[in-house]
Order: sequence, then C-alpha cells, then structure tokens
Amino acid sequence: MFSTYIKLRTRVGNGGASDERQWHQGSMASPIFLSNPSPGFSHISIVKGILIALSGIFFQRHVLWRDLKIREFFVTTVLISLLVRLVIEIPHLLGAIVTRLLRLINIDVDFSLILTTITDDILELRWLALVAVYCYMYDSFEYLFMTGLKKLDAESQSEPPYSEYLLRAHTIDIHTTVPSWFPKVDVTLAQKRFLVQLLRSYALICLNTAMLMGITKFGPLGIVLTALYISKWFSHMIGSQLTFVLFLVGLVVPTDFTIKSFASVNLSLLTVKSLLTMPYFQKIRLSDVKIENWIESRIGLIVGFGLFFHLASRHFNMLGLTIVLLEQLALSYMIFKTTSPVQEITDEKWILTQISCPFLFEGLQVTTLTPGFVLIKESLRYDQETPSETPSKFSTPLPSSTNLQNLSEH
Repeated sequence: MFSTYIKLRTRVGNGGASDERQWHQGSMASPIFLSNPSPGFSHISIVKGILIALSGIFFQRHVLWRDLKIREFFVTTVLISLLVRLVIEIPHLLGAIVTRLLRLINIDVDFSLILTTITDDILELRWLALVAVYCYMYDSFEYLFMTGLKKLDAESQSEPPYSEYLLRAHTIDIHTTVPSWFPKVDVTLAQKRFLVQLLRSYALICLNTAMLMGITKFGPLGIVLTALYISKWFSHMIGSQLTFVLFLVGLVVPTDFTIKSFASVNLSLLTVKSLLTMPYFQKIRLSDVKIENWIESRIGLIVGFGLFFHLASRHFNMLGLTIVLLEQLALSYMIFKTTSPVQEITDEKWILTQISCPFLFEGLQVTTLTPGFVLIKESLRYDQETPSETPSKFSTPLPSSTNLQNLSEH
C-alpha cells in the first residue's frame, strides 16, 4: 500500500517553540477498517462463503465444549428448537382438521395447503419465531460471538487482538421495561431499534413474496414479470451481465422455485446482517449506509455463507435455533478472515482521527476532532529513536490520490 507522510507542527512549553516529532503507525485495536477478500458476485465467491461457513464450524467447534455457559446454552437451543417446531406445526394440524371437516360436507378445499403456503412460503413463521427467541436471548449469542473471537485471537496470537476493542466498546445503556405481563425482560434501546429494523425488512420480504405469488396467476405474462422483477431486485448486487442471465433462468425454471429462492436469499442475507448488527456493527459504530456497503462488498461470500445455514435450518428444522447458534459462532470466524485492521481507502477525517489521542503526551494537548469516529489508542506511536531536530512527520497508509494539502498546511 502506498504510504505518505503528514506534517503536523504543534507549540508546547512556555516559549511556544515549535515542537516537531516523528510518529509512525502502530497496530490498531479494532477491525473497524474492512478489506474485501472476494469482491463481486460469482460462483467462486459463493463457494468461498460456503467454505467459510464449514471452516467456521470446524475450527470453532471446541468453543462449544470448553465453556460451561456455552454448553448449557447449546442444550437450551436444542430444547427451544424442538418447542418452536411443535408450535409451528399447530397451524398445519388445524389446517388438516379443517380440510377433513370440509370434505365431510362435500367441499373439496385443501385448507392445509393454503395454511402451509401462508405460514411457510410467505410469512416464514419458523424464521420469525427463531428471530424472536434470538432477541430474547441476545446476551448469550453475543457471549458466544465474543468467545469465538477471543479463541481465534489466542490461536493466531494477533496483536492487538481483534476482540479487544469490541470488549471495551461502549454500548447504549438506556433501558426500558416491556409491559408488566412480562416484567423480567429488560430491553435496551439498541435492541429495540434493531428489532424494529429487522421486522421492517422482514415485512418487506413477505410482501414481495406474496406479490410475486399473485403475479404468477397471470399465466405466461406473470412468469415474465416475476423473472423481470427478481432479476431487477438483485441487479445492484450481481451486475448487469448476471442480471440478464438471472432473467433468462427465471423464464426456464419453475416459478415456485424462483420465488422460494428469492425469499431464501433475502432471508439469509437478513439473518447474517441481524447476527452481526448488535455484537459487531453497532459496537464499531457503523452507520446504516456503511453496513449496507459492508454487506454489498462481500455479497457473494455472504450469500454462500447465509444460504448454507438457511437451507440447513430448513432441512433440519427440528434444530433451527441450534443452527442459528452455529451460524453466530461461524460469523466470528468470518469476521476474523474477511476484515483487516487497516482501512484500504482513507480520507482526511480518518487521518485527523488517527493523529488525535485522548491524552496528554509530554505537553502535547490533543483532543477528539470529529465526533462519531472511534479513537484507538496507540494507532500512532512515538518513535523514541528519532532525533528531536528531525521534522515532524506522521505516517499513515494513504492512496496516492488522497489530497493532503489542507493537512500539511497546519
């Protein structure tokens, strides 16, 4: 990476003499700045995402057995998964009973099929139930995520460790109690905001799925419109060439399969985003726009990663929440493998933040320059071997296109 130097002159001491010192970039204590290991959307990136999912489970499997709290949590998820499965089966059972009753009076309507389409294909009640349980047990999932990161830190001997900043990150501690009929649940403001955004995204997916199912009733025209809508929906992710290919595929394959694939991909992406929002994105203070950029820059990886767990949870639906647990654990491995502590593209605000330190250093008073940026101690370190008469220089990784004129004048 191209590196350049930034000059910064400060005045210290009673005489106001110009004090110029040399610093150099040290290690950052947070994987805030993200690299893109597999740009674009391709079959290769999808396969890489699946491999990351498998590797995450394999290399992190010891976390499940070495920590008593996680072992107990694992058993709890198995029991809750079975309970959720039984509850979700109730509408199917009622539908079968109603269908038999209608046939007794010569009304041939498969009410069970109608309910199955609504609950499984449109509403995805199983997924919604697992999300509700996840929000209720979020602290345990966060503990699992952080334990996975700390294990990777210990094995790789990374310095500073990836988990260090997340452990010290400040979280919103404004609490509110939900209605009195469930007084033991204490929900943070961050959790409420997360849940509202999650339900909004979920509702949008359900509405789109229902609309596409309605469009298919228009015969051949409906098939064309469905293929066109789905290809347009994913166009910003996969590019123009693959958009046309996806449109052609939508004309050939059965429409029901196309719609189910549409819902599965969207839900798998939403699941990955949800499992990373509070334990990772919110702690490193990424905005909604930056979160979307993070996901889109890894869209192939995340589709492969998310679909692997989504399809596994559908196939092994008796262990749905347990698979979510494994996905949360594997995400710590994905973060470790797909992020870097050095930002690839920097700007002036980032530079100013890096050369700001929230402490006094030998009479040099510096403060936070831009609110909203996270300060990382020792991101710049003083070089003791540099003679004091050497001109002041700050070193930070920058692309050659960055304009440093404004910075070097101060």
